[in-house]
Amino acid sequence: MSSSPSSWRVAGVAIPLIAVALLGGCAAGPGAAPSSSAAPPSPLEPYYSALYGSGSEEEQAAQNAAIQDAVAACMKEEGFSYTPDPSLGSASFSTEDMEIPWGSEEFATTYGYGVSTQAFEQMSGSVEYEDPNQDYIDSLSPGEQTAYSTALWGAPQEAPDSDSTDEPSVDVSAEYDWEQAGCMGAAQHEFGDTGSTDPEFASLVEEMGAIWTDVREVPAVVAAEREWSDCLASAGFPGYETKDDPVNDFNERFASLQGAGTPEEAGSAGEGGAPDPVALDELKGEEIATAAADFACGESTGYTATLETEQRAREQAFVDEHREALDALLARHGGE
Repeated sequence: MSSSPSSWRVAGVAIPLIAVALLGGCAAGPGAAPSSSAAPPSPLEPYYSALYGSGSEEEQAAQNAAIQDAVAACMKEEGFSYTPDPSLGSASFSTEDMEIPWGSEEFATTYGYGVSTQAFEQMSGSVEYEDPNQDYIDSLSPGEQTAYSTALWGAPQEAPDSDSTDEPSVDVSAEYDWEQAGCMGAAQHEFGDTGSTDPEFASLVEEMGAIWTDVREVPAVVAAEREWSDCLASAGFPGYETKDDPVNDFNERFASLQGAGTPEEAGSAGEGGAPDPVALDELKGEEIATAAADFACGESTGYTATLETEQRAREQAFVDEHREALDALLARHGGE
């Protein structure tokens, strides 16, 4: 489907595209199941742009420059040197610019889900990140490095059940709070906020994200999904009950192959933690074959068409019901 925004800005570094959070609560994006690429535009598309930002590369670069200058000034006040980093936070990836359209049959038969084939990383022209502040950071003592990191990013939030006598664990589920995110959080709040971070529209954002979850429970979609599952099993790929199951399966298996799981799960990793090339090739082949059958079954059973029809109907109903709030969102953030 295509109801999620078509680009993602990476507000950080060294984040694989496969792990980028998908905006708007939609499953369309890196590592998601293939679907028809001929779907009509979402009625929510202009509001997604207001929520998550849009604009030309020049506008994004100007915004990022303002953020970085603010970070440098803030870090100076904290007693540290900071060189503005033009690459940090400015990366973007657009599915519209892909040589082989995401969601197409050709993508499925060439890259599968884009997981073990790492299609999105390749197409984005991903390069290894180099921090212009690294030499300065290396010149600091361990204690100063910790203080520098805290000043820049904020102190990690400890998990509620952390034992103070042991190494505290980080609460990865903690809600993001820019006021606790150091100089970077303050600068991004001042110069980079979009509608998605505006507390006035928090409930609206939550309801928009729930549309994708809710539509999956519609009886017509559930019935079509059962037919899709049976079709995929008949094609030689049993055990997948929901449309998200195949890509989740390959995400887990690829992570295990890379050594990201338990030592037992990572048994097929090669020297230096790199995936065993033979095992990786086998996983790629299976992923592509599964994705190709997934796409075909989605089309032949009517699952893809049913889901898109129901999704668009609920999106339009949402727009009609929340027109006043959505217009207010556009009035405040539509020009970003």
